[in-house]
Amino acid sequence: MLRHVIGWLNRRSKASLIATALVYVALVGTVDGLTPAAVLFAIFYLPAIMLVTWFAGKGAGVLIAVASGIAWLIAGQMLATTGSPAFIPYWNALTGLAVFLAVVFLLSAVKRLNERLEERVEQRTHELKMEIDSHQRTEDRLRAGEERFRQLAEGINEVFWMTDIENKDVIYVSPAYEMVWGRTCASWYESSGSRLEAIHPEDRDRILQVAESKQYKDGYDEEYRVVRPDGAVRWVHDRAFPVYDKTGAVYRLAGIAEDITQRKQLEKKVLEVSDQEQRRIGQDLHDGLCQHLTATMFASKILAEELALKSRTEAAQATQIAEFIERAISQARNVARGLDPVKVATNGLMSALEELAATIQDLYRIRCVFRSDGSVLIDDHAAAIHLYRIAQEAVNNAVKHGKPTQIEIGLDAVGEKLILTVQDDGVGLRESSDRRNGMGRHTMNYRANMIGASLQFHRRADAGTVVTCTVPKNLVMHPSKEGV
Repeated sequence: MLRHVIGWLNRRSKASLIATALVYVALVGTVDGLTPAAVLFAIFYLPAIMLVTWFAGKGAGVLIAVASGIAWLIAGQMLATTGSPAFIPYWNALTGLAVFLAVVFLLSAVKRLNERLEERVEQRTHELKMEIDSHQRTEDRLRAGEERFRQLAEGINEVFWMTDIENKDVIYVSPAYEMVWGRTCASWYESSGSRLEAIHPEDRDRILQVAESKQYKDGYDEEYRVVRPDGAVRWVHDRAFPVYDKTGAVYRLAGIAEDITQRKQLEKKVLEVSDQEQRRIGQDLHDGLCQHLTATMFASKILAEELALKSRTEAAQATQIAEFIERAISQARNVARGLDPVKVATNGLMSALEELAATIQDLYRIRCVFRSDGSVLIDDHAAAIHLYRIAQEAVNNAVKHGKPTQIEIGLDAVGEKLILTVQDDGVGLRESSDRRNGMGRHTMNYRANMIGASLQFHRRADAGTVVTCTVPKNLVMHPSKEGV
């Protein structure tokens, strides 16, 4: 009801409000003049003054206040008694006018404050609405971005994951985890260590060292095997990247794990085919070219003897030709041994490494020796080939890049491990070199992974480089044939 009255007053014009208020004041003044002087009517003037001031403005309020003062003055004069002082009606009218004007000014000030407050409320309401709309748009964009991210993460075959650095809790892992690891995503959420527990025992210590090292926050790039609950083994290429907060501190770690089992199988097959082809070429050199050169050498010696019997000067040239052919035979045999080096059934890895050292010394005039603290006989022919190729590549790298004067090849059985070392006294590794760069090092790392070995490169304190390949004995040696 009050709202309707206020609405009706707001729709009235200023002139109509003033006219109505003047009529009202005249009626109140008339009634005031007809009632006894003891009855005060001052309060009845105030409604008209207040309504006009509020709805028609301060000027109109002053006008009604003055009209109310005049009406009060007229009513006072009408009620004046004989003998009473003449100034009393004027005094009452002036004091009443002062009160009326004070009400007008106070009410005008209240109205201004109320209007300003309404403006502030309206402005703040508008600002809040804009902020809410902005937050809503941001939330919609975040929700849409999160949906796109989930669609991307759940639509690829790679495992995308994110963990909290401080407490190692899993924030997110994509569904591909279940296909690669063979375990539910919920199991990783419940236990952050379940992912590491699934890593192959031969790779677990290495990955645990990476996870516990200070470099973990800087990210890593590792390849390892995962054992699924059904016993199947999968190769995984796991790369992690640091996520920074506003202060530049690392607070999360995001990673992508890719199933590279097929690639590893293909690499293994290519490597096996390459080794087989090298052995075939070595056998062809030994059984074909070397035999042919041997026959040619004997023919040259016979020719030299016949020429010598006839005292021909060409005899010396024929003898020299025979010597050249003999050197070619020696070099061809060295090449054949390098292509097909390890005969497990006869000489084994130790003999092959010894021949490698002798060949390097003959070819490059660099002192190259083989050393072993005891007899190390390896049953696994493939493992022996891999170890030999690692040593061969390390020696070749030392010769090509290290400029050494001495190279030592070592093969020792220490505890439950077999350790192959190649060290030189050359210029050593460059500080900026990356152990993963270069096809030679990549192949060496791959061969080491194939037999469950770990490969390390480091610079010697004095000069030179040390390459160390460590492999558990039980992977390559039968217990009855371990070194004494």
